[in-house]
Amino acid sequence: MTSRATKSNASGPSEVARAFAKTLNLGLLYADKKGVIKFINKKFERIFALAPKIFYGAKFDDMIAAAQGLDELKSFKNLKNSPLNSSDFIVKKGEKSFRLNVSNVLEGGVKFDGFILAVTDVTHEKELEKKELEQRRSVLVHAKTALVGEMINSISHQQRQPLSALGLYLDNIEECASEGEFERISAQIAACKKSLRLMDETIKAFRNFYASGEGAAKFDLVNIINELILIVRPELNSHGIELKFAHESGKYELKSVASYVRQILLSLLSNAKDALVESGRDTPQILIELKREGGLFCVSVSDNGGGVKADRDEIFEPFFTTKNIGTGTGLNVARELAVKKLGGSLELESAVNPTKFTLFLGEI
Repeated sequence: MTSRATKSNASGPSEVARAFAKTLNLGLLYADKKGVIKFINKKFERIFALAPKIFYGAKFDDMIAAAQGLDELKSFKNLKNSPLNSSDFIVKKGEKSFRLNVSNVLEGGVKFDGFILAVTDVTHEKELEKKELEQRRSVLVHAKTALVGEMINSISHQQRQPLSALGLYLDNIEECASEGEFERISAQIAACKKSLRLMDETIKAFRNFYASGEGAAKFDLVNIINELILIVRPELNSHGIELKFAHESGKYELKSVASYVRQILLSLLSNAKDALVESGRDTPQILIELKREGGLFCVSVSDNGGGVKADRDEIFEPFFTTKNIGTGTGLNVARELAVKKLGGSLELESAVNPTKFTLFLGEI
């Protein structure tokens, strides 16, 4: 059965029966414009545990009351209310799932003249959907885990410098104390406190990355990007990669889900870093640009690496990767978050010179 409205010339039960004679794989029922059942096949009766033949000529509502699993249809009047539309319902019967398609029969293509109810076993289809959903959840978890690894790696780079500095300052304090140069100690203590503040800011940024949850709230995109820069800059420095952030002055506040925005941008920065390390550029650079275009916020991440050697849509497919390492889930998950969770989009605006990905965001 299709979901399109069916034209009718007021065919009688015998014509309907002949028309449906070869549809043995479907459960079928035909009710006229008064809600009287003019045709019902054995398949339909078996699916809904109805006694054979007793509902020919009976009221549709009486059949619903006797059937097992048709409660969602409610009544003949409920289905008749939208004569130009068709409706689909999914019902469960034990271990099986069935799709109920209600297709209206229209006299002259306009006037309601009854409907045909077709029942299809979609158990296998639902099982495949469930497996696909489970696989998708697995991909999302894997991608989040990979980003956690990126964050921890960046944190280790970020904390290494202030920890080394702390050790040096403490050695200096010990030396000053032993030589009686107490006037120099206050400067060393101030330097220690500065290193500790940097470590504290990094830990707060890391906590914010996962603490904001999945609820929409107001935040400033500039603050989000600055937090990410604080985390990733030391690792980028270790590879000789220059990172710049360009935006006009002012606030860039919007209502959205901050944790998803962070996850998308961190994924883009991670990809840019990997591309630059692989390219071996003499002056590797990443540029983050933030601007407003109409009612949208646009965040671009560009790099001067080797470019994207793949189709623009292909790179967003699950498990697609052009890297020597990696699983290919980052961009796929990033686009899914952008579209399905944030109501925005993620596009490859330039494949090379520079490689540029842009996240488009609006208010949720």
